[in-house]
Amino acid sequence: MSATSIEPGGWTTRRWWTVILMAFGLQILLVFRLEPSSTIVPRRAETAPTFRFANSQMAELMAVQDPTLFALPNRHGFSGKAWLKAPNVPLPTAEWSEPPRLLTADSQNWGAWFKSLSDSNAPGSFPAIVIPKPLVTVPASVSIAPPPIGSRLKIRGELAKRALLEPVPLPSWTNADLLTNSIVQLLVDDQGNPVSAVLLRPGSGRADADQRALELAKSARFEPSRGSPAASKSQPWSAGWCVGAMVFEWQTIPGTNANPPPAVP
Repeated sequence: MSATSIEPGGWTTRRWWTVILMAFGLQILLVFRLEPSSTIVPRRAETAPTFRFANSQMAELMAVQDPTLFALPNRHGFSGKAWLKAPNVPLPTAEWSEPPRLLTADSQNWGAWFKSLSDSNAPGSFPAIVIPKPLVTVPASVSIAPPPIGSRLKIRGELAKRALLEPVPLPSWTNADLLTNSIVQLLVDDQGNPVSAVLLRPGSGRADADQRALELAKSARFEPSRGSPAASKSQPWSAGWCVGAMVFEWQTIPGTNANPPPAVP
């Protein structure tokens, strides 16, 4: 061993907690040990001497001499009669019954109230529904224009300003179907003679009718032109010429069918 003295070290945390728990346990043990096991018996009230006046007048005199007679509520003053001596009010019970109160029946006026109610609320009178008589109207007759009689000719374009010198005979055609118009375009010189005639497609649907329209257009004669002298000097070959069209509206007469349907055997 060395000559130097060894000093003991401080307490550890574990040692401190052990000492604290032991001290706490010792206190709990002392509490349960020192607690009396017997029950607490209340002290009995001892009788004290009391005195009262044998004479009631003396008692009232002593009450009058009380200095708090008018300062504090007192049963012998006006407070006692006002609210300190409240009368006992009987409380009603939950179960109670009322004597029957029967209604008086007036047998002489039964139904009078209902009669007055019905008289004051009488339904109003409704007017009778009058059904008017049906109006018979006759529809106005519609005039239908009769179909055109015979074929017609219409002139369109600049050529319509120049009248025909002679009427063009227009025949009718017998065909099972209706024929459309045959339109021929014409170029007419200043004397009114056709220079060129062209049949416009698609035609009327019948070749001989279109050919007849082309022949009639070529043979047609119109009135001479009344062109200005300045135009005739500048273009002598085309002065007074005009272009138009002749529309042939053919009348189609239904004819018998060349190929009738076969007879049913």
